[in-house]
Amino acid sequence: MDEPSAPQIVQRLSAGVPLALAMLAGMVLDVFTPLRDGPLTAGQIAEGIGVAEARLAPLLYALVSAGLLAMEGELFANSPEAARYLVRGGPSYMGGVHELWAELWAAELKTADSIRRGVPQAKHDYAHMSSEELASFVRGSHAGAVSAARLLLDRSDWGSVGVVWDVGGGSGGLATTLVQAYPHLRAEVLELPAVAPITQRLVDEAGLNGRVSVQPVDVARQRLTGSCDVAVLNRFLQVLAPSEALCALINVATAVRPGGEVYIIGHVLDDSRCAPPAAVAFNLLALNLYDGGQAYTEKQHRDWLAAVGFTDITRSLLPNGYSLITARRQA
Repeated sequence: MDEPSAPQIVQRLSAGVPLALAMLAGMVLDVFTPLRDGPLTAGQIAEGIGVAEARLAPLLYALVSAGLLAMEGELFANSPEAARYLVRGGPSYMGGVHELWAELWAAELKTADSIRRGVPQAKHDYAHMSSEELASFVRGSHAGAVSAARLLLDRSDWGSVGVVWDVGGGSGGLATTLVQAYPHLRAEVLELPAVAPITQRLVDEAGLNGRVSVQPVDVARQRLTGSCDVAVLNRFLQVLAPSEALCALINVATAVRPGGEVYIIGHVLDDSRCAPPAAVAFNLLALNLYDGGQAYTEKQHRDWLAAVGFTDITRSLLPNGYSLITARRQA
């Protein structure tokens, strides 16, 4: 093998970090919202968000380089993607996801220490987080929950579904999005007792009390009350250790009516454990956050689902890098 003339892979990987951090800073400062009505100068944007133009300008140029802003003369404008997803108040606005990213990216800086010390150095312990930390985390996960619901709406017919469970549903964004699309649908969000009050508050704010309820429960350790036609586990199994994941599926399986379905959305590894890239990267993050949580392989999911009574198991890769696993409860 020829000796490389330059550390090209090293340089490519390191070059991506500053632009990602520029995007994060732009979201925190909300530089995209003032541009919703058209191009502005750096000075006008700075005035709109209350900062100094000289300090803001380098960030704006970085966002142009990243492809989130466009520039013509002295004017800056949102790119089509920024206009759709990063303008506050828009229907596809990604909301407080920057809060979540800031927390997770900071955690990833601890990977070497988490490996060296043998325990996660930025551990997520929902039962012992402060109310402020929990609220920030739940808000940050909301955009992803809404996005997951929209993917399910595009891929499945919910006309014959009466009750759906959003297992580990956090903000309830998945449940509320589904019931808003189908007036006949009822949803229940299952969340840890420490998180459930935050979930309830967000459901109340959505004006869907009565159509979306919240059940405070530890799905991996407690029997579940009630039953459902469809259970959705969005980015849930991957935060659990293997034994907890299996226990959670056992409990969910007892609640899904015969012929009903389970949808698992999240990071799923190919059996090689080397792809897809997003799932491989998640496992590095998981080292810093969880005692046992990880992206599991497709075979592990298939084995678990078959063991608890599900058939017709399929997996598909989603545009956002997650996988969707579907299975049907034996009649």
